[in-house]
Amino acid sequence: MRATTFAPNGFELAEPRTQTIDAAALLTRNSDQLDTCKNQLVLRLEDDRPLRGKRPVYRIDIENMCWLWKAAPLDGAHMIELTVGNLPWNFQLWIDNVKVVTRVKATPAGEFQIHLDSCNGPLLATLPLAAAMKSKLQTTLTASIPATRGTHDLCIFATGDPRDGMWAIGKMQLER
Repeated sequence: MRATTFAPNGFELAEPRTQTIDAAALLTRNSDQLDTCKNQLVLRLEDDRPLRGKRPVYRIDIENMCWLWKAAPLDGAHMIELTVGNLPWNFQLWIDNVKVVTRVKATPAGEFQIHLDSCNGPLLATLPLAAAMKSKLQTTLTASIPATRGTHDLCIFATGDPRDGMWAIGKMQLER
């Protein structure tokens, strides 16, 4: 699909946008398509890398590194893929600093956890962040997931303290 916006006089207001709608697109969400868990202090943040060229932009609640994929189609999915980036903490929250959610890390680098139906639901997958910690660029992490039928809400969160560096999701994809 290709679309653009025009003023009443026919003047093109923006470059055309293109979006592919196919089976892979139905199994993929970018950070703008994921809900945040608490919607407390949601920002769109540009990555600080690469130094030259186009940089990814992430939608993130800086107080809670947690996202929701509502009604994810899990029938036939056997793997999940996360494209993630690490952002510096550049915020002075003052009294809101107590609202920052931290989660215990199981490994020194931390991990993303994906839970079924709620953030306290069954653990579907754990994606360690050790490889991503070694890169200043986006990193793709993959994990096998158990066979699960139907559509389910997925809760995805990063462990650790965002004040030590925030993790953000660029893209999330199910593989069949």
